[in-house]
Amino acid sequence: MSSDNSIRDILYNKFKLGMTPTANDFEELIDAATNASTLVTGILDNNLLADTVEANQFSGEFIGEGAQLNKLNADNISDGTLDNARLPKLIDLDAILDEDQEVPTQSSFKVTQATLVTLDAETLNATADVNASRFIGQSSTLTGHLKAATLEGDGESIHNLDPKAFKEGKISVNNLPDGTVNARGILRLATTQDVVDARDDRAVTAELLKQSETNIDQAIAEQKDRIDAILDSSSADKDSFAEIVTLINEVDTESDQVFGSYVISNNDRSTQIESDLATEIASRISGDDARFSKVESDARYLQSSGGSIGGALTVDGATLLQSGLQVTGAITASDDITAFSDERLKENIQPIDQALERTLQLEGVTFTRKDLNTEQRFAGVIAQQVQQAFPEVVYQNDDYLSVAYGNMVALLIESIKALNNKVEHLQDQLAELTTSTEK
Repeated sequence: MSSDNSIRDILYNKFKLGMTPTANDFEELIDAATNASTLVTGILDNNLLADTVEANQFSGEFIGEGAQLNKLNADNISDGTLDNARLPKLIDLDAILDEDQEVPTQSSFKVTQATLVTLDAETLNATADVNASRFIGQSSTLTGHLKAATLEGDGESIHNLDPKAFKEGKISVNNLPDGTVNARGILRLATTQDVVDARDDRAVTAELLKQSETNIDQAIAEQKDRIDAILDSSSADKDSFAEIVTLINEVDTESDQVFGSYVISNNDRSTQIESDLATEIASRISGDDARFSKVESDARYLQSSGGSIGGALTVDGATLLQSGLQVTGAITASDDITAFSDERLKENIQPIDQALERTLQLEGVTFTRKDLNTEQRFAGVIAQQVQQAFPEVVYQNDDYLSVAYGNMVALLIESIKALNNKVEHLQDQLAELTTSTEK
């Protein structure tokens, strides 16, 4: 049989020479056209294919969706990956395994080296205990409902548990937070001793916490009655006052309920505390909320925390202030006012550079004060100018700036030294000029 190319050439030559092809020529052409072994391109009709096609008779690849392919042997699939869309949502082992293949002996699906991303909650409807660690990894999260008899584990990552779901059992004390535990309702104490006895076992019940009055309330009331009796029978001598102070130190002097009778109102404030015994034992002065307490054994001195003092204050002896002092008005001292300047208290010591240039930026002025009702003139500097040239001596109190005038001495010292260097340099030049002139 001639090839289809040779037949085409024979027919072409015969038509070209005006010859008529024979029937034999056309039969060979038909045979070539219907012989699948000679096909290079085109598509065969399904009717021309055998019922069973062996793949080893072909080279290349099959192209198509394979919708009508059946009885493919999975053992022959050696590489490649099935698309997820080709897998069913629910896998039925009976539909996967043929009768002649190995059938699992248990109702389980064994997965090795794989990850189950989504599990249907219905498939996790367990009738026996479920060990969550068996199917939930350390970094995994389970949302939704899991129906099981018990869950094993410490429950460290379990959140949003509904308290209504707890029907029985007790919460261990070790699982309660440290510190104060807030409870709604009323806690009633039986007696304080009962609570102390039960504290070791940590079994304080609501019935045990039932009491209307505490021992502390009783002690405060007794001390208050004793103070009242002393005040009624005493002329406020030193011994009676010392006893009162002792009683005050034994009870809660912060409580207005205990010492309410001795609170001085704002309109009745005493100007001489030492002259009035009732004032001396007061623990609070209303209005400024200033508080006074005894600091010396002879009860001659009082210390104040909070509040303010109006008028002149005279202090005999040394006074130690452990915080800032704000004064409205002048401070007059009969002795020196000093500040710590020991080198042992300092570090990161740096010289002041460009001291003379900084000083020249400042302006000494005289002025009157807007905040004082006086025409007196004062002398000083402008804090804003100093802040630009030498910010180390400027401080801000609320909305206003203040200057540490004493600390500006350091700037002036360095300025004088710089100016002295200029004077010495000019003196040297003048001496040289005088010497050259004399020659």
